[in-house]
Amino acid sequence: MNFDQPIKQSPKKVEQPTSPKKLEQTMNSWDEGKTFELPRGDEELRRKLSKKLEEYYVRQTEFQKKLEEYRNSNEPTELGLFEEAEKNFLDASYKAFILNKLLENGRINPVAITNLALSQLPDHFSKDVFDLAGNVIMDYCLTGGKNTKTT
Repeated sequence: MNFDQPIKQSPKKVEQPTSPKKLEQTMNSWDEGKTFELPRGDEELRRKLSKKLEEYYVRQTEFQKKLEEYRNSNEPTELGLFEEAEKNFLDASYKAFILNKLLENGRINPVAITNLALSQLPDHFSKDVFDLAGNVIMDYCLTGGKNTKTT
């Protein structure tokens, strides 16, 4: 499956935000399934995104360790901590997955990458967490993460 092409074969024009209204429209692109492209030649943005990708890999490893710690515990109070760590692990994993594909190809299509993630990522797939991760990545690309608490 080619994850950077829309599943529907209709061509879509990618707009770069030039006004607050266009920014809002672009931010809604993930939920609408529109292809998102990185601006060509913006090496500074690519550098920042590469650094962010490394941060997500570190978070993923940290939460995976926490999951193992809580999984091996017999304490009932650890259950809530396990669920929180699992959600955080998925969040970091999804952000890393999406950002890695975006950096590899220069563009992503939300519908296609969601289908790819369903086929390649671990057993517990959460579409809500994945969609939120996609919106965070798009916001980080467009605004440096100004619209998200955790980028």
